Amino acid sequence: MADRAELNYPSGMADGFTLRIDDPLAQDLERRAEAAGLTREELALQLLQQNVINYDDYEWIGRDPRTASHEVYEGPSRPLSEARSEILAHLEDCLRKKT
Repeated sequence: MADRAELNYPSGMADGFTLRIDDPLAQDLERRAEAAGLTREELALQLLQQNVINYDDYEWIGRDPRTASHEVYEGPSRPLSEARSEILAHLEDCLRKKT
C-alpha cells in the first residue's frame, strides 16, 4: 500500500474531492471494509454520512428516521407501477399538512 491512500468521490456529490489519509488509517479502513463486505470508499462514505449529517437540518415527511419504528410489513403487496400514484398523492398530502 502506498504511503498515503486516496478516496475519490464522484462529481455530483458537492464538487467531488479527494480525501488523503495516512497509511495506518487506510489499512484499518481496508480491513473494516472487507469485514463488512464493502469497498473502502463505500465504508468511508457511510462513516462520513453517519457522523457529518445533522438530521435536525432537514424537514422529514412523516416521522424522523431516528425515532421512527422500523416495523416489518407482512401484509399484501402490489407492484410499484400500480401503487405509484397513490404514494405520490400521500407524499403531497403530507407536505401540504406540514406547511
